[in-house]
Amino acid sequence: MPPDLYAAMKLQFQQAFGTSDFDIVRYAITYGARDGWNGWRTITWTQTTTEDAIIVPKGITLASRIAGLYPRLDAVALTKSTFAVGDFLRHTEGVIPVYYEVQGIKDLYPLDSATLVWRELELSQVTMHEAKPGATTWTKTRSEDPRHKIKDWIDGYARSAQITKDNDSTQATWACIFSNPPYPLSAEFRAAASAVQGLYVVDNPNSTPVVGHDKYIEGYIEHVPTHIITVDSTACNGTALQWKMVEELRYVNETYPFGSCLLMESQRPHDIDIGGMMLHDCEWTLQYERNTTT
Repeated sequence: MPPDLYAAMKLQFQQAFGTSDFDIVRYAITYGARDGWNGWRTITWTQTTTEDAIIVPKGITLASRIAGLYPRLDAVALTKSTFAVGDFLRHTEGVIPVYYEVQGIKDLYPLDSATLVWRELELSQVTMHEAKPGATTWTKTRSEDPRHKIKDWIDGYARSAQITKDNDSTQATWACIFSNPPYPLSAEFRAAASAVQGLYVVDNPNSTPVVGHDKYIEGYIEHVPTHIITVDSTACNGTALQWKMVEELRYVNETYPFGSCLLMESQRPHDIDIGGMMLHDCEWTLQYERNTTT
């Protein structure tokens, strides 16, 4: 049996710092149904058993943002417990609870041994941790979010039967979401349940006011970047699927342009190698006109 290096390291910490506390609380991440507003998979963090880990700070960066400064502390945790990317850890430092997000995991095994030495968790301290928000409602009289309007347009009129895998008969699974979901790509394309093969991703718009002859604003022209994103999957070529999704976006635009004068303006490719696989990303700018209340 190889020596238990993790136990030896814990002992060294105890000898160096006295009665060191290695207890951490895990909040395990799970993904649920899609949120009706932004299309993201809903996330739940559930407190599980208390685990143990050695948390070692690595460094701090100070990000300057328009609304203020945001300090970010990176750390690594050594543990033998099981975690997943996206989990939260709570560790009490003194009397202050500190929250970390697990952003990466690396298992260390010695040579050809099947005995785990330890598991390295790449952590980022969440200095502004709070409970997650609930479902978004929209009941007041105000103009609609352009992203949601485009999402409704795609969800309502795109024909799933036309978005197919390589055999052109089996439907590919797709979804329309807002940009920048709070989880990794694998939670969409390689999800344990309801994985997608393609995504329509709606970004924030560039808005141009329309000014009338009386100098009052009569409405806006919204230019909404919308990405068609795919990867290669089993029995589903990513580039072929992307073109089928583009064609369906064209169909929706050609068939249902009225109401808000929806148009497709321009297209730009953004394909990128994400390490061993291509992320096929084609951006279309969708334009529509609106008055000040819709």
